[in-house]
Amino acid sequence: IFFCGIRGIIVCNLKLLHILRTRLERYNIIVRAFLGSKITAQVALFVVLLILVASHAAPIANDCAMVCLMFLMVLQFLSRQLASGLSTCHSSRFRSSNEMNHLQYVHPDIRQTLEMEPDDSTPAEKDTAASRSTRIVVDDLVVVENSVCIINWNSLEEYIERKTQALALQNCREISMNIMVNLAGKCETVLFESNNKFSFPGPVHGLLAMMEKNYADEENDDLEVQQKTANLIATAIAMNMIESFVRHLTMKEHGHAPLLKDMIGQLSKSEDRVRRILSQILSSLLLPNTGLNLRNLIWHGFVPIIDRRWLALSIVLVLSMDNISHSSSFIDDGNNNNDSNVECIQSMREHDSLSKILDYGKNIQSSRIKIKQLQGQLLSSDFIPPSHKTLCRMALKYVRYPVIFASIVGPLMENSLRIVWCNENNQNQAIAKPGVYYVTLDGHGQKDRHDILLLLFLSNGDDDDEQAEVLRNALVYRLGAPLMALLVDLFASPTGAPNIRASVAHGIYNQFLYAELQSLEKIALCEDMNAPEPSPLDDMSNALISLLDVLSDVEHEIQHPLIQSYRPIYSFSALLSRQVQKVAEGIESFSQLLSEERHTKFVSTDPSGIRQQICDVLPNQSISISYIKDKEQDIHMFFDSHQGSTWTVEHTFQESHNNHIASKCGAAVLLLAEVAQAVEASRQELECAIDELECSAE
Repeated sequence: IFFCGIRGIIVCNLKLLHILRTRLERYNIIVRAFLGSKITAQVALFVVLLILVASHAAPIANDCAMVCLMFLMVLQFLSRQLASGLSTCHSSRFRSSNEMNHLQYVHPDIRQTLEMEPDDSTPAEKDTAASRSTRIVVDDLVVVENSVCIINWNSLEEYIERKTQALALQNCREISMNIMVNLAGKCETVLFESNNKFSFPGPVHGLLAMMEKNYADEENDDLEVQQKTANLIATAIAMNMIESFVRHLTMKEHGHAPLLKDMIGQLSKSEDRVRRILSQILSSLLLPNTGLNLRNLIWHGFVPIIDRRWLALSIVLVLSMDNISHSSSFIDDGNNNNDSNVECIQSMREHDSLSKILDYGKNIQSSRIKIKQLQGQLLSSDFIPPSHKTLCRMALKYVRYPVIFASIVGPLMENSLRIVWCNENNQNQAIAKPGVYYVTLDGHGQKDRHDILLLLFLSNGDDDDEQAEVLRNALVYRLGAPLMALLVDLFASPTGAPNIRASVAHGIYNQFLYAELQSLEKIALCEDMNAPEPSPLDDMSNALISLLDVLSDVEHEIQHPLIQSYRPIYSFSALLSRQVQKVAEGIESFSQLLSEERHTKFVSTDPSGIRQQICDVLPNQSISISYIKDKEQDIHMFFDSHQGSTWTVEHTFQESHNNHIASKCGAAVLLLAEVAQAVEASRQELECAIDELECSAE
């Protein structure tokens, strides 16, 4: 009966299938139970029904419709597994296969550390006095003081000494990952599993609020993955806080702080014992080579999920550093002068091509329906790998929280672009490996050590070999020149550009981040799209939304209509050309004001003759406007000869040569900017003075 039913289903037409499904209405409870249950329950239900058919125990055993029902269940069962890229064999290995899929872009050694379970026992498994003493120390690693959980530095120091001695690492300065995991596990126990009542700063409450939300999603029934994704988002933000707090402890300022490893090295040389222990923890957690390098794993997009204990460790480290500093790092870091940084975002509106892109993104996020459509595009696109689709879906819930949204989407896009970069350039660098520099979206400061996704040429791997072949980045051809220009403008341009991912990751916008976190306790993210008051950084979200929409269609050869006419705005060549144009326009405007001779009619009312002298001198103070316009044209012909034409790949590589020249003209660009500002200020001052004279004359 079973095989006949299968044969009948194969040859039946759609009409017959509809009739059979309609006939099964009275069995919809079974169908729903099957489709909504876990894998093991599905298997069990199918086996039970098969036995019923074979034994004729059920009244409908001989009914072909029952066979059809089972076959539909089999199809559903298989389709789910094919869609998730897993095997149809369900054994005890199913869960590990699922997790491997989510952590496929990290090396197995790194994955082993990320998934390592806390183990409070010593290497000797016997229940000895020493092991019992060690367990007591472990229980005291994290304490609650004044309703805040912090690290007990005395117990931690003793625990590190015991573990290093037991592992014969007396002369080793690094902390083993076993110690890190056990510390993280203890942080998790105290923070999430105890009955303590805590009093945390507002931003920390915001992080915890992320964990308390109900992330149930009808499109994804794996709540564990969703929870680990929420852990990842909160941990990314906590990594931002840790770097900011290290900067606070070392008394460095935004824009003037050295690399994180150098600041941690400064802590290691401190006379304060606690700070030296802290430097060991930070080195093992955040730095590469002997450390886990967790910050870079997260902020460069390799990891889409993470266990809660790493979030707990990050939060407790933040609170402990706040306690060490004896001043609120949240207040000091949140009150930085962000005027110039905010201007970088707001200045995007000064350019028509970028303003068009920002309006496009603003239109999308103004409607739930359009956000849902974008989500569908992204999830069905090959651009977002299956391991990161839950992260992509959850990111869109934060679209009206610009800094949090950028904290998720920046690394998400970087991981996807790195995969495309590797495929196009035949590189094997999509996986994060221990002790190896990553290919990153930005990071020009270390471009001599690793490849940058958005640079036009690949590193040859040997800086001393002058004969090494210089290879073009094939990603430019894959994405197209306009999209490549937009990516560079948003993520990897000189000072004055948005540089979104790096700015957010390194705490430039923490003032706004902390405000967003504090508002999370009051906003039900999963129920509606309400958000705080409009932010000066809203255009950051608008730009990222538009970019996601364009990238969701990147597998097609035709450029997205939104960016077909886009060309570089923040490149060295574009900046130089723009400053020259401003100077020329300013002088031309000033010359026009002088040529109107509005000031000459007031000369006769000046008994001292000063105004007459000014009128005689002013015309000779400016260079001929025709000369200036000719020089402007010469500069434009060299640095921006393709103005008005469609931006092509060859234009991109040609501009790279021009950028190299323009980058050496930094002093000239600054001087031009000052000249343009001075000319405009003088024109306005002269015009206002003439207006006042005219008003007084009336």
